[in-house]
Amino acid sequence: MRNEAAIRRAIVEHGGIYSVFVELTYRCNFACAHCLVDGGRPRPAGAEPDLSTAEVLALLADLARLGVFKLTLSGGELTERRDLAPILREARRLGFLVDLKTNGSRLTAARVALLRELGITDVAVSVYSLDPAVHDGITGRPGSLARVLAGLERARAAGLDVRVSLPVMRPNASTAPDTARELRARGYRVSVTSLVLPSDSREADLRGLNLDDDEARAFLRQHGPAAGRSPRPTRTAADRVCYAGERSFSVTPTGEIKACAVMTSCFGSLRRSTLDEILQSEARRAFITRRRGDIAGCAGCVLAPFCFYCPAAMERFGGDPWKRNPFWCRRNARVLRHAGGRRVGRGYTFEPPAPTPGDER
Repeated sequence: MRNEAAIRRAIVEHGGIYSVFVELTYRCNFACAHCLVDGGRPRPAGAEPDLSTAEVLALLADLARLGVFKLTLSGGELTERRDLAPILREARRLGFLVDLKTNGSRLTAARVALLRELGITDVAVSVYSLDPAVHDGITGRPGSLARVLAGLERARAAGLDVRVSLPVMRPNASTAPDTARELRARGYRVSVTSLVLPSDSREADLRGLNLDDDEARAFLRQHGPAAGRSPRPTRTAADRVCYAGERSFSVTPTGEIKACAVMTSCFGSLRRSTLDEILQSEARRAFITRRRGDIAGCAGCVLAPFCFYCPAAMERFGGDPWKRNPFWCRRNARVLRHAGGRRVGRGYTFEPPAPTPGDER
């Protein structure tokens, strides 16, 4: 959307809730090695079912009443829901800007036509490699690459704005540069990332998918920020995290409200409280207050104004969203060093170089 950034700034500045990330189901036709929600795998015995159609439509009505501007709908794989069409129609009727995150394998001609009809043009799809053995090895489904690429082409032919995400991990690191290059040559917008977060049930396996130090440095050379340029601080040391939990939040398939989709802790459940009660809860107030304070172990760090601190990642890696984690510190220090930081002490502490004349903001 052409003016989305300006709208986001206006809503945030006036204290509104800009966006909500709604996971519609845990079900998935893939079984990706890095899936945060264990999509494509059996749910634990006794697990709550996904929100019903009526519960999802009630949620949409509440979000519209609150003035939420944007919905991102995801899963699992959202096309696993048989009621997807009425959910999408209601979301558009209520006036939301709607983005979809899908694995792309089920972007059939009929589904693409529905998205076009409803004006849902922003679709994000992950492609892990253009080598079928690598891609299908990650998804756990033979033939998945061919189905994904066919879905991408249908979507693009219909005029949808398709964004391709390329998460780089150990199984696809060697093919990632060629994959990104070829997809861009085909006209797709490609976003390349390099972080795999631990899930609740497969923490050890997921940790092993992250790039080691040498692989991470190679990744930065290929896809990182321009070497020799110090990242410009966009937040003060006292406010260096995103708006998650305050101007945006996430809803799980079973109705739990979280600061973002990556968090494990939640503010409350729609099956036990109203949305208004959850948003006014002490749990949410405490999260918002804490996220604007100092992070345990970060006081005095020379890189604080430059840090890409993420409470959700800290919770996934160390169990505590408010305590720094060595893995995250090394990751950020590596990025800053690549961009021109200078070591000033032991471990991973760096001093960003002074900005060049005319580079200040």
